[in-house]
Amino acid sequence: MKKKQIKLKDIADALHLSVPTVSRALRDSYEISQETKKAVVELARAMNYKPNLLAVGLRKNKTFKVGVIIPSLWYYYNSAAVTGMEEVLEEHGYSVMICQSKESYNREVIQVRNLIDSRVDGILVSISQSTIKYDHFIDAQEEGIPVIFFDRAPSYEGASKVVIDNKLAAKSAIHHLFKKGRKRIVFIAGPEKLRISKTRYEGYLEAYKEHGLEPDENLIINCNFTKNMGYRATKSFLRKNIDIDGLFAINDRTCIGAVAAVQEAGLKIPQDVAVVGFNDEPTVQYLTPPLTTIRQPAYEIGMEAAKLFLKERNADTGQFTPTKLILETELIVRESS
Repeated sequence: MKKKQIKLKDIADALHLSVPTVSRALRDSYEISQETKKAVVELARAMNYKPNLLAVGLRKNKTFKVGVIIPSLWYYYNSAAVTGMEEVLEEHGYSVMICQSKESYNREVIQVRNLIDSRVDGILVSISQSTIKYDHFIDAQEEGIPVIFFDRAPSYEGASKVVIDNKLAAKSAIHHLFKKGRKRIVFIAGPEKLRISKTRYEGYLEAYKEHGLEPDENLIINCNFTKNMGYRATKSFLRKNIDIDGLFAINDRTCIGAVAAVQEAGLKIPQDVAVVGFNDEPTVQYLTPPLTTIRQPAYEIGMEAAKLFLKERNADTGQFTPTKLILETELIVRESS
């Protein structure tokens, strides 16, 4: 049986450190304390850790290809972000290889491995709704490939990210509905395991708390990110005859389906139910009524993710410090609220 090759992550896990910290310690970086360096070096020797010199050598030969992994090109946000990335990368001679995870963790893992084998110079990724482990991204980093997360970023702190303040954005939507006199606000929260679903739910709860109100757990709906699921989930909810006067959806696609279900039930928007979406996709201003929504700068987020890659592409692993950029959102008020 082939003996397992020890990786940086194995050492990091054993010492409860991040992979970049272990890497910097092994390179005798001034950023790491002598105590930590000593612990890392001793454990590396004990575990017989050997760096992948072949991979490091290969990384010196650039291919001028960058892999981009997104849940789906059907999502307006993703296509806008990719456009922003291409705008920046093409100016520096890079081509983009687009992969769609289709919300599958297993597919995402395979795609990361394929991109590593293709010797891409970097990977920009928005994780799938089912991704809860990040070893495949750490594997890419250990091969010397910069990984930049955008939009859907994991809790893993060993890589740079370009995101928005999802909690603050959700709070602004709920505060807006409160100002309109609404107190029974349904939240269509998206997939339960997705981090941005949880974070926007936290914003929903905080807004209620700041208004001195107690949220009703019966007003929370979890469903997948599709227009059809938003419609079906809302239609099923309305059959329960629970009193509502507002609705906030995690994204515009889901919200479009919810709007259709609300109107089909004979309720008027915004007279009976005031509605707010999230993303500001181009079509929502043409709905009847036009949709109030949170605008997030997808194109700019793509550009910033690409710029971070350009900054990190030649960085020595021992000198690398992850960056987290948080871009601002904006509440776009239209007739639905």
